[in-house]
Amino acid sequence: MKVNINQLIMALESLAEWNSDEFFLDKKTGEILSAKVLSNYDPDRLGEIETEADKFIAIKPMEPHESWQIMEDFLDTLERGEEKQTLEKAMLEGQPFVSFKNALAKVPHIRRQWFEFHRNRMNIIAKKWLAEHSIFIG
Repeated sequence: MKVNINQLIMALESLAEWNSDEFFLDKKTGEILSAKVLSNYDPDRLGEIETEADKFIAIKPMEPHESWQIMEDFLDTLERGEEKQTLEKAMLEGQPFVSFKNALAKVPHIRRQWFEFHRNRMNIIAKKWLAEHSIFIG
């Protein structure tokens, strides 16, 4: 089975209560399915998820505290300085995830480091999720 790891990461990072979507992994094909997309374009397939649930795995989004931990872990990799303090402060503001990303825009070289760190961490999380569901990919 071939699973698109980037689609799995997107599903893991979705906050269902914000975008009103649910994601599922088709155990036979490895496809990542969006309930919102299926409801609009393939309602029969959505019905299949509901009636043949054993063929699919619901993808539970990460909890906000897990995303927060990734940001904290990233900050731990930075040397003490004004840029790190800016990012730490952003995490304490209202809407910390948005504030963090806005603060990153002001420091492009650290922003690149963040995207690399985040991508690597999410790959690990996605592979762990697959292993927890006894799905092993090459």
